[in-house]
Amino acid sequence: VRLNMNTAAGINSITASNGVKLFQNEPNPFNESSTISYLLPKEASVSLNISDVLGRTIMNIDQGDKSAGMHNISIDGKSLAKGVYFYTLTVEGQSLTKKMVITE
Repeated sequence: VRLNMNTAAGINSITASNGVKLFQNEPNPFNESSTISYLLPKEASVSLNISDVLGRTIMNIDQGDKSAGMHNISIDGKSLAKGVYFYTLTVEGQSLTKKMVITE
């Protein structure tokens, strides 16, 4: 498992070489629901994978083809145990990963 993460404090988004931008989920940490936002420079096929710290896939959300612009994905944290998770956005074979925390 290869994670493409930016761990610098205060950085709210990361950008792939294809221009896709992935934002930090809000709120973070959370316990009931959170929103993950991403920006596409052009139409593309998108999927989001949520995994635990051991790399096990917890949730896979196929967004299908999305138009250029800003998009949001709502995550229901009520079905997940408290802890640290990673979400990976995959667009055109490139992946961006950020960390999220679920509390009680």
